[in-house]
Amino acid sequence: MNRNSYIKFIIASAIVSVLMFLICGLLVPIKPYWDLLAYAILFFGALTGFIFWLSQRAIATQQSNFFLYIIFINIVAKLIASFVIIMIYVKANDPQDKYFLVPFLLTYLIFTISETYVLSEQARNTK
Repeated sequence: MNRNSYIKFIIASAIVSVLMFLICGLLVPIKPYWDLLAYAILFFGALTGFIFWLSQRAIATQQSNFFLYIIFINIVAKLIASFVIIMIYVKANDPQDKYFLVPFLLTYLIFTISETYVLSEQARNTK
């Protein structure tokens, strides 16, 4: 997969995240958390771009283990960074309810699904 296609996936993931935020906003009171949605989109977009760059390097080296390590590091880094971002947000903003997690978790899920699809396509095309 080339860089332009990957950028389209990142943009599509961001748009789907915003749309899901708007739809979920009709069901639960998450409208005050636009800022967390923006932070999540920026973070996951940057992380996804970095993982794409690393995966391109892994493919160029022809080392299959390196590609697997990238996926493992991505999972661990994403989990740890997500906890840190949520903790910082809670300390800085003191949200009044637990609904502030909804936009972040939706974005996490959407970017993870699209990233998994793209990385599996990359792995399949390199064989």
